This record gives sequence, C-alpha cells and structure tokens, in this order.
Amino acid sequence: MKYLTGWMIITVSYFLTLYLSLMTGFFIFPSQKDLGGGHYIIIENNITYLKFFVTVMMIVIPFVIVGMYIKKKKLTKRDALWISVVPVAAERLIILILGLILASEHLYKWDISSIVPFIHIKTPAIYFSYAYIFSGIISILIAIAFVQKHKVKQT
Repeated sequence: MKYLTGWMIITVSYFLTLYLSLMTGFFIFPSQKDLGGGHYIIIENNITYLKFFVTVMMIVIPFVIVGMYIKKKKLTKRDALWISVVPVAAERLIILILGLILASEHLYKWDISSIVPFIHIKTPAIYFSYAYIFSGIISILIAIAFVQKHKVKQT
C-alpha cells in the first residue's frame, strides 16, 4: 500500500508540475514577441530557457513531494528506492513507446536514434531529451535523501 500511495503521489504531482511549469514558463519566457500588425518574431533563446525550466521542475518537484511523504511515513531507503525507481522508469518508457508510435511513419527504416529528438521537438513533452532520461538518477536520489535515520531502541 505504501508503494501505491507513493506512486500515486508522484503521478499526481507529475501532471500538476508539468501543467504549472508550462504555464509559468510560458509567462516568464514568452516564445514570441508581437511586432504589431499581426506580425510576430520568434524568440529562440526563450524557447530554450522554457525547455530547461520545465525539465528542472519535472526532475525535482514530484520527487521532493514524494520525499515529504517518505519522511512523514518514516520509510526506509529501500522503500524510497522502489517508490521512485518505478515511476522514473515507467514514465520514460511510456513516453518512448508513445513517441515510437507517433514517429513510426516519419522514421526512415526505423532509425531508433531519432525518436527522442522527435519527441523533444514535435510533441508537448518539450522537456524530454537524453539529458532528462539520464537525470532520472537525480530524481531517485532526491527521494532517497528524505529518508531519516531511525534510532533503534536498545532493550
């Protein structure tokens, strides 16, 4: 039950973080500037900043929230590891599989190396990159960092 609760906390906080970080990011880093008369200019640097902002939020926020749950329930490092590893792996696999399905008609002879760039550029998962995939380790370490050392009572 503790694992399911932890996974639900990560899932809910994941989607809330994604939505709120995108909305906040679009406000802080507008991607286009109105020149008047229906003309706009694209601000490339702001798009890069937005992607970085959302990526950092997605790596940190859900795992800080689940870390607070881990701390409150006084769970072990092993529990924290399982609570964080499963969602990290599942989320990345689900996005890769969906990207493969979406990109299948655009790939040349199943060039699998182009799936992650396709997802990063052509889908709402603008934060998804090779760096994001490998930064899952950081997310796991954040959740584990909330584990408190328990004093064993001697009898």
